[in-house]
Amino acid sequence: MYVMTELLRPNQIRNGPKRRKVTDNRDYKVLYRFTKENVEWITHYFYGDDNLDTRGGAVSNEIKMKRFLRYVGDPDFQSGIGEDLGIHQSTVSKIITEVSNKIYERANEWKKFPQTNEELRNAKHHY
Repeated sequence: MYVMTELLRPNQIRNGPKRRKVTDNRDYKVLYRFTKENVEWITHYFYGDDNLDTRGGAVSNEIKMKRFLRYVGDPDFQSGIGEDLGIHQSTVSKIITEVSNKIYERANEWKKFPQTNEELRNAKHHY
């Protein structure tokens, strides 16, 4: 009888949202391959200061970058990343795409290819 009353209890949330875990400073290097300061810098570099999405359960830019870095460290772990951190796998997939696009937009600032024969010779000599 007790089981039936539990099943029939109104307004009971059985599968509510999962709480996101907070990362300790000592875990940053293991989880994201960077220190906390590096993750903050990378986030600011690619996203700037504003976090445009202000919905109640919105994922902050720093969390997006952390999920991306964690995925890059272990690409077979996409659903596990979401499960561990209270984010659905499809959200993790969207985050990975979004951050990848942000990196692609600024890639020319980091990639440098030799434009002249002299630059090409110097590059070959350097490596």
